[in-house]
Amino acid sequence: VFHQGVLVEGDIAATSPAGKAGLVAGDVIVALDGVPMRDAGKLRNEIALRGAGAKVELEVARGKRTEKVDVTLGELPAQRQPIRRAP
Repeated sequence: VFHQGVLVEGDIAATSPAGKAGLVAGDVIVALDGVPMRDAGKLRNEIALRGAGAKVELEVARGKRTEKVDVTLGELPAQRQPIRRAP
């Protein structure tokens, strides 16, 4: 079964919002709050608009079935800036 959406890849930390919601690698996020997700950029933008702490409903395809899961959005970890040596 083919589902258009955003593929969940990599290791999902059990303590992350995705892990707490039960998402696993290989899941496909097909909608967020009923809005179809066709690519990762759209998903990222929709999450950013809602902000950390917001509660959203994801429609997730796993194998031949689709289910809805509730997720409380978290904050992205701060990106580390490269350390530059003084001249």
